[in-house]
Amino acid sequence: MKIWPLICFIGSYFLINPGAAFAHEQDTLIRYWNQFKTHDTAYINLSNKIADQLNYSGSFDSALIFTDSAIEVCKRQTYNAGLAMTYLIKGKIYISKSNFGRGLDNIHLADSLFKLLSNTAGITECLLQTGIIYYYQKSYTEAISYFSQADSAYAKENDLWHASTARYMQGRSELELNNFSGSEELLNQAWQMKKNSEDTKGQNECEWALADLYLKTRQLDKARQYYTECLNYFKSDGNKQGSAMVYFGIGQVYLSLNKKDSAEKYFLLSVTEGRCINFIEVIIKSAQALASLYVSMSDFEKAFTYQFLFYSSTDSLYNRETKQKIADMENDIKLEKKDVEIELGKRKISNDKIFFYLLLSIIGLLTMLSIVVFQRVQFKQRTNNILEKKNNDLAAALRELKAAQIQLVQNEKMASLGQLTAGIAHEINNPVNFVTSSVSPLKRNFDELKKLFESYDLLLGKTDQKNAIDQLKKEFDLQQNLAESGSLLSGIAEGSRRTAEIVKNLRHFSRMDNEEMMSVNINDGINSTLPLLQNKLSQQNIEVIQSLGNIPPIEGFPGQLNQVFMNLLSNAIDAIGNNGKIFITTSSENKKIKISIRDTGKGMTSELKQKIFDPFFTTKEVGKGTGLGLSISYSIIEKHQGKIEVKSEVGKGTEFIIWLPA
Repeated sequence: MKIWPLICFIGSYFLINPGAAFAHEQDTLIRYWNQFKTHDTAYINLSNKIADQLNYSGSFDSALIFTDSAIEVCKRQTYNAGLAMTYLIKGKIYISKSNFGRGLDNIHLADSLFKLLSNTAGITECLLQTGIIYYYQKSYTEAISYFSQADSAYAKENDLWHASTARYMQGRSELELNNFSGSEELLNQAWQMKKNSEDTKGQNECEWALADLYLKTRQLDKARQYYTECLNYFKSDGNKQGSAMVYFGIGQVYLSLNKKDSAEKYFLLSVTEGRCINFIEVIIKSAQALASLYVSMSDFEKAFTYQFLFYSSTDSLYNRETKQKIADMENDIKLEKKDVEIELGKRKISNDKIFFYLLLSIIGLLTMLSIVVFQRVQFKQRTNNILEKKNNDLAAALRELKAAQIQLVQNEKMASLGQLTAGIAHEINNPVNFVTSSVSPLKRNFDELKKLFESYDLLLGKTDQKNAIDQLKKEFDLQQNLAESGSLLSGIAEGSRRTAEIVKNLRHFSRMDNEEMMSVNINDGINSTLPLLQNKLSQQNIEVIQSLGNIPPIEGFPGQLNQVFMNLLSNAIDAIGNNGKIFITTSSENKKIKISIRDTGKGMTSELKQKIFDPFFTTKEVGKGTGLGLSISYSIIEKHQGKIEVKSEVGKGTEFIIWLPA
């Protein structure tokens, strides 16, 4: 476990200068320390100051060299005040290294000496550091007890800066125990105390903790606000570790809001920032979050990539921790060896016994190394087996998903095609009947007219045949035939016009093959879709009431949007059954296009509303729906950077509202 989020508190209590010249001052102090000829109290105090600064900058092993040197001098001079302070600093260094057992040992030694010296400030500091150890060992109840004691002691001494730190840690511990109200109160108090003491860094830590709290309690707007403030601080401070963790927190907020694109963006930023500084812990968290996110988005190739990154980063972390354990073991053995040599020197133990202890230490080291190597091999093997299985499972799932997607899309197209065919067949049938029923009478009339005109030809030139000509006109009913022929021709013209209109609407509706976005008139799309459903509307006695506003065209895929209108209108017709109304409204609001399709059908329960956009979910009978219409519609609207909402009340009807960017 790494404790970098609180390192500023652990390493900044004694003689710390965190300014821009920190590194330069540290080098100057070390050069000055090397020039010391006498080992006195000044030497001890300088050693402690350098160790504290090295701890703060992350050079833990170097810091321990200075504390060990100071301890030797303190013991030789029986300088208990310096020894207590050195044990305290050494304990904080081990806390920073996550070696909490060693840390607690040194804090206890410091506490005993501070109590012997009646040093209240030192005793209180030990309370605080003990609480921090229990916090990172996840013993939160014990940690709260120590933080509370430290808070009270600091308050009595009117040390508000340290009191605010203890209160902040107490709030953090309450948060881990899910005591949200108590945690929020403590963190807000700590924030105000930090503000009063002009501790900007401390304020930022409190805001970060509050952001975590609001994320847990799903107060997502507050969480995003506090995370954003922390991010601004870390960016201005150049703290890439903090930025990486805050990016991850913001990603979790957006994931909770189901804004997957935004969640993906911030998780990727977290991974990128973490890779820049080799911050493995945040890479592991963000990679795992991205893998799960891409699985939910059915992007299994990316899910596989980040699952692999998760495993490889976990492996790297294990390697690093293993090396650190080995280094700690070697350091412990060196310390034990040193203690043994001192003790043996005091007691004048023989060289044989010294050799014996050294041999035991070496055997112990080899044994521990063997155990670590064995565990490492086992872990590696298990990880490889798991990774191989995951790879195979993901590859198989990806193949099956692609095959299923192809089949499902084809099924949905076929379902839509069947519906379209039925509507087109009915609509084209009437105008074709006009033409068909008009052809035979028109031919008969013109055959008779032909005979009439042939008879006229015979009678031309015979002026005494006028009566015969008139009689022939009556016989063939010339005027009626001419009028009827005109009417038939009009019928043919009307049928042809209606057929052309249907074909035009069909062509407008079915523009599905556009691979690039183009200008789309939403009103035209709705108007071209309605005629294809006219058959069902008429049969079920459903009235469509339109209120299409003056809206601008948008960039999009017209065929896909028409498919959405077709799905929503078809569902509205099915929901109504017989005798009802469908209201279609379009308008422009706040640089967005609003499309409302409302029906007077049976409506839905809140439970159904939660599921209607899920793939394969349908309330229709078996064989009457694939359960993909609304799921596909939802995906199409998301593809157009829009959103779709549903309002419904049982017995009153349902309204779908589509928002598209203008």
